[in-house]
Amino acid sequence: MTIGENIRRIRTQRGLTQAELGRLIGISESAVRRYELNSSIPRINRLEAIAYALGVNAQVLLNADFDNITTMHRLFQTFRQYGGYFDDTGKLQFHKLNLSAWRKQWNIYQEELRAAETIPDKQLREYAIEDAEDKFNWWMDTYPKSDAFNIDFEKSLENYRKLKNKRRDKGNT
Repeated sequence: MTIGENIRRIRTQRGLTQAELGRLIGISESAVRRYELNSSIPRINRLEAIAYALGVNAQVLLNADFDNITTMHRLFQTFRQYGGYFDDTGKLQFHKLNLSAWRKQWNIYQEELRAAETIPDKQLREYAIEDAEDKFNWWMDTYPKSDAFNIDFEKSLENYRKLKNKRRDKGNT
């Protein structure tokens, strides 16, 4: 995703308009629109202000569109920097990188997907799957704040879901 796509995705998750986000960071609605349309790229200090206003790490907003080769080289760098190795079962492990929080959230996500699949009503099942995906993405977008800074992850997610349900209700009327 591009920087603009990430800004728009998270802004709408937070239930903010472009004008509201602009006011939070001291810029115009049209400037936010230009960022979201990728016709203008925010400088690093502005990107950090946007990230702060949205409650995410600035890294979340950065352009994440990269090809397989770039992905492999980022993995190679991570492997070197964090003491990567393959265990006896062939699974990638790291000596210096604790992935337990990620694994915990992944397991919760998988449980929620399995539970959603048992819902007979198609629309409700789709909503439950979407909610599980949102929750996992929300956790990734707010990491490390959601873990390290005692932000009430469940409460912030609940507020987002209320906004989303309002949007769903409007779409069904």
